Amino acid sequence: MKFSFKIIMFALCAVIALNVSCKKTDTAVAPIKNGTTDNSKQIAIELYRSLRGSVNNGKTLKADAEQSGTKTITTTQECGMVFTTFTDSTGVKGDTTRKYVGKRIFTNMCNGAFSNNWNVDAYLLADTLKTTEKGTGFNNIYDVTLNYDVRALNTNYSEISINGVTTTSSFKSKVSGGVTTEYHQMETVYSLLKISAFNNSANPLYKSGRVYFNTKTADKDAGPNAKVNTNAYNGYMEFYPNNTMRSYFDLKNGSYKVFEMDLITGEVKAL
Repeated sequence: MKFSFKIIMFALCAVIALNVSCKKTDTAVAPIKNGTTDNSKQIAIELYRSLRGSVNNGKTLKADAEQSGTKTITTTQECGMVFTTFTDSTGVKGDTTRKYVGKRIFTNMCNGAFSNNWNVDAYLLADTLKTTEKGTGFNNIYDVTLNYDVRALNTNYSEISINGVTTTSSFKSKVSGGVTTEYHQMETVYSLLKISAFNNSANPLYKSGRVYFNTKTADKDAGPNAKVNTNAYNGYMEFYPNNTMRSYFDLKNGSYKVFEMDLITGEVKAL
């Protein structure tokens, strides 16, 4: 069986990976107050961070591909082979302690552009990651789960398709005297349908596709009599060839609130 690392080299750069919750260099984020604008931005930014995180993860795979080259597959590199890796690490920066616990199951597939049971031109990816942050005055928890089907759309691996589901949840709280004084909680389910991307050096170019999302939030302000405010949002996101993504939030009256994100700079603006 002939094996090519090309599909893994850049496809994983394009697929949404597990760093959606928080980059390791990020500082703690205070709870976001409930409101359409803030929550809309957070939903888009979480998806954006996952895209950027996957590009960073892809650098290691690119180095592996360059080292290995295209070669005849061995008994450990063939269609249907499953590779499982675990994450369990703790980092300390200043007064902040972060712990990462996760599991990744990567399955080589041969049902992409070649579909010949010979060339590895696709993969299945199942991933989970829990990140906890603790420091002076705050305690945050992030969870991410994803299941993806990624396939090469042509025989030179320059274009891929991504289908699957990602679930993200975050609990960001302020703490005083060991007691949670206020918090912001959000959970979003993203359903990716026919996302297509071109490989473009370090950054993939997402040319089309739609992501449906359903989000639930719960907010509690400080104060002895503060109530928990809950909300739900849903809508969809679309990718465009100019490195932008638009988020459409259903206002339940036949119209949508639209935000546009620059996938290079991360800038978000209301339209």
